Amino acid sequence: MEAPLKILLTNFRLAERTGSECVTVDLATGLRQRGHEVAVYTPEIGPLGERFLEETGIPVVSKPEDAPWVPDVIHGQHLLPTTLALLAFPTVRVVYYCHGYGPLEERPPVHPHVRRWLAPSPRFQGWFAKEFGIPKEQFVLAPNFVDTAKFRRSADREQGRRHALLYHTNLRRGAEVEILQQGCREAGWSFDAVGSAFGGGTDAPELLLPRYEVVFTSGRSALEALACGCRVVIVGEGRLSPVLTPETYEAALAVNFASVPEHGELYEAAVVGALQTAAAADSDGAATGLIEQIRSEHALSVALDRLEVLYREVVSEPVPAPDPERDQAALHAALKVAASALAENRRETARLKAGWEETKRKREALAGELKEMKQQQRKAAATNAEGGRLRRLMEIIFGNKR
Repeated sequence: MEAPLKILLTNFRLAERTGSECVTVDLATGLRQRGHEVAVYTPEIGPLGERFLEETGIPVVSKPEDAPWVPDVIHGQHLLPTTLALLAFPTVRVVYYCHGYGPLEERPPVHPHVRRWLAPSPRFQGWFAKEFGIPKEQFVLAPNFVDTAKFRRSADREQGRRHALLYHTNLRRGAEVEILQQGCREAGWSFDAVGSAFGGGTDAPELLLPRYEVVFTSGRSALEALACGCRVVIVGEGRLSPVLTPETYEAALAVNFASVPEHGELYEAAVVGALQTAAAADSDGAATGLIEQIRSEHALSVALDRLEVLYREVVSEPVPAPDPERDQAALHAALKVAASALAENRRETARLKAGWEETKRKREALAGELKEMKQQQRKAAATNAEGGRLRRLMEIIFGNKR
C-alpha cells in the first residue's frame, strides 16, 4: 500500500452550508477515512468549522502555519487563502479547485507550484487559458460530487404529494421567490424555502430533501436533490430550466447545473408548466435512471479516487526552487484581487443599505399615512356618533311636541 499523504485544504471560510464549504467538509472527512492526515486552513471559522472540528477531530486553523505539519500537497480553494498557504509552505505542490468564475475570490493563482487547475465544468478551460495563460494539459475536469451514502432515496417515498422546495444558498427574497411561490400556489402545490435568506438553512438536507417531489435549486445542491430521487428544476438569474431528465442531464452537468441564457424566463406560467410536467412524467423511472448515473459517476468515493491519483502525481513532479521575488509578485497579485473583491463587496453593501433605507422610508411614510387614516376614521366615527345622538334627541323633542 502507498504511504498516506499529509493534505492541507483551504477555503475562504468554514461557517455555514454553502457549496465550497460542503465540498471542504466532505473531502476532508473522506480523505481522513482513507487514512490520510488532513487539516483545513480557513481565515473565517464559524459554526460549521467549530462543529466539524468537534465531531471529526480534523484540525481547522485560521493561519496556514498553524497546520500540525508541513503538507505533502495543498488542495487550494479560493485565491487568497490558497496563495497564503502556498507562501507559508514554499516547497509544497498545489492543486487548485475553482468553483466558479463570477466571484473575484475564485480567480486561480498563477504560480509554478500550482501543478493542476481543477474545475467542475469544461467551460473553465477556455477561461483559464485566455485570462491566465494556464496550459491546457494542466487543466483537470473534476465534476461535482455528492455523498451517496447520505443522500439517498427514502424507502417509504410517496408519489404525487405535490410538495415543492426552493433549496438555494444564493437566491434572495424578492420577485424571483414570489414568482415561484405564486406559481406553486396556482398549480396546487405546497411551497417551502430553505436557505440563509429564508430564516436559515438545514444541518440535515439528506433528511429534508426526500420529503419533496420537486426541488428548485442550482449547482451542487442539484446533485443532492437528484440523489434523493427528487425532480429538479434549475432556477436563478431570472431563468427556469425544464425539469431535469436523463436526456437533459449531461447538458446541465456541462454548466455545473447553473442557470444559463438557454433557459426560459422565470414567470408564473413557466413554474406552473414545470410542475405539471413533473406531475405527469414517469417520475419514478426518471429518478431511478438519474440516481444510477450519479452513483456511478458523481459519488464522493469516485471523486476521492480521482483526487488521490492526482495528489500523488503532483507530489512526484519537480517544482522550481523558492524564489522570494516571484512569490512576492504572486502575493501582490492575490492581494490586488482581494482588495478589488473587498471594494466590490462594500459597493454591494452600500447599495443594499441604500435600498434598505429607501424601503424603511417608504414603510415609515406608509405607516404615517395609515396612522392619519385611522385618526380620520376615528374622527368620522365620533362625528357620526355625535350626529346619531343629536338625531335621537331631536326625535324625542319633536316627537313629544307632536
